[in-house]
Amino acid sequence: MTVPEAPTLRGVEEQRKPPGLGWDSWIDRLIRQAQERGEFEHNSLHGKPIPSLGKRRPDDWFAQELMVRENIDRLPKTIQVRKNLDRALEAIAAAQDEDDVREIVADINAQILDVNRKAASGPPSNMMPLDLDRVLATWQAGPGDS
Repeated sequence: MTVPEAPTLRGVEEQRKPPGLGWDSWIDRLIRQAQERGEFEHNSLHGKPIPSLGKRRPDDWFAQELMVRENIDRLPKTIQVRKNLDRALEAIAAAQDEDDVREIVADINAQILDVNRKAASGPPSNMMPLDLDRVLATWQAGPGDS
């Protein structure tokens, strides 16, 4: 399997800034030379405004766009389980049946134990499995009574 090469501006990465030339001047020169060679002609945004220019973006906008562009849809396992725990707690609060609560707790506890047991990329897990008896008592007491 061959890895496709990343697009480059013909050797720019090997060039060094000439002594005595400011960074702005050197970068402007490289851009002008690339324009003269037509290297920006097939850019999908050629002649169009830059999307989201002037709009507020979240602090992690670059990471979000990278994930979309690179088709990255997986979080590190520890973070995914934390998100699943939040969803499980919401599902428990909305559950109508004790068996559903038991099933939700069993599922999230299995995920927590799995992520705690295995080495994983990303931040370490500091989650503890839910105490089923405590969860059931809180669920049975209903909202506002905990």
